Amino acid sequence: MSSSENTLEGHELPLRSIYDDDFRFTIPDYQRPYSWTRDQAGQLLDDLLTALGERSASPGETGDPYFLGSLVLVKKKGRPAAEVIDGQQRLTTLTLLFAVLANLAESSDEKSSYMKRIQQPGDVVAGTRAEPRLRLRARDRDFFTKFVQSPDGISLLVSLPDHQVPDGSVQRRLRDNASLFVNTLKLKTSAERLRLGSLLVNETFLVVVSTSTEDSAHRVFSVMNSRGLQLSPADIFKARVIGSIEESKRNEYSTK
Repeated sequence: MSSSENTLEGHELPLRSIYDDDFRFTIPDYQRPYSWTRDQAGQLLDDLLTALGERSASPGETGDPYFLGSLVLVKKKGRPAAEVIDGQQRLTTLTLLFAVLANLAESSDEKSSYMKRIQQPGDVVAGTRAEPRLRLRARDRDFFTKFVQSPDGISLLVSLPDHQVPDGSVQRRLRDNASLFVNTLKLKTSAERLRLGSLLVNETFLVVVSTSTEDSAHRVFSVMNSRGLQLSPADIFKARVIGSIEESKRNEYSTK
């Protein structure tokens, strides 16, 4: 394959540039499910609140950027469609956090600002349609759309009883993490929540590695995850093998 057919790029980008029209993320069906529990979600929020406190203690000073790690994407330059090879845990949890902040927002402008990070607004002139910025695996997508990406979804999500969200399921993890975020952030003032939102959008960064071919993305993914990131060899092997199967058959084999 010639270099003109395959490009590899890496950039440090703030979340305002990631949750934007330049990216439309999809989690392939062969990926492992959303697996962050309250431990990981709580640590993320604690770290963000600590960073926020450090900035509040030194008003007028800009703190160091807050880095959240990396994304590995299959994405062609100039096109928003991006298949997520690595990074779905962060993207999903950040979307959940934006949704909770939108739910707790006291002004319509603030709520709208968070929602546009969750849902791409339609634009007749630009020729774009309204759609979620992040699409989970097919088996989790409808739940995520209804209970996280819809304007009143978080209130419904945190009120779901245990029998509707089986223990160990993606649905249970999303509900528990949303409840943790709500219970923590509702104790903050509206001004503190707004500062947290500003920290997320403007000063929180991800390293985005994108390549135009899936094979190249899986090579990057394998190298990165052989150097200490928390994925098992089985996860890497599964992503590599199922990613090489014909697209129309991936969901069947992933389910098996």
